[in-house]
Amino acid sequence: MKNEIDETTHSTSLEGIAAGAQAVDDVIRAALEPVFAQRRSLEVAWDYVTTLSSQVKANCWALSEAAGHDGWGRMQALLRSYVWDHTAARDLLAPLAGRWLTCPDDDPVGPGIAIDETAALKKGDRTFAVGPQHAGCTGKVENCVTSVFSAYVTPTGSCWVDYDVYADGLVMPRVA
Repeated sequence: MKNEIDETTHSTSLEGIAAGAQAVDDVIRAALEPVFAQRRSLEVAWDYVTTLSSQVKANCWALSEAAGHDGWGRMQALLRSYVWDHTAARDLLAPLAGRWLTCPDDDPVGPGIAIDETAALKKGDRTFAVGPQHAGCTGKVENCVTSVFSAYVTPTGSCWVDYDVYADGLVMPRVA
């Protein structure tokens, strides 16, 4: 028996996809605006996020170059001295994940939270939160930084919604 179905449930164009992506970008930028003390800080943060990719090395110089900046100073200032609250940014963006990452009503599992503990092995002691602690990647106590991330997960996608850095088994206080 051969069953042919020639109907489509939805069609779109590249222009439609681009317009949808731009609408999402506009909502995210509007949500982030109150987090930054100045508009230029938001612009640099947006450049930082939009240039992150597997093709661009994640350092200030490469990101600045990909964003079209004259030098690495503004990207470095974003991370070092611009006034903004990263926890407020996280708290504003997490609810957007629930808005866009939908889950069909008939999904037997439904949406969920995935938790991942990641240890970055380190030599020396100059990195923030580094210390001898259990490293899941090796299964033993190592000199490392341990981060725990949680993500909202649905059949349509996933998004990080929270994180924390641990040192010597204790939660490090968040710095605003």
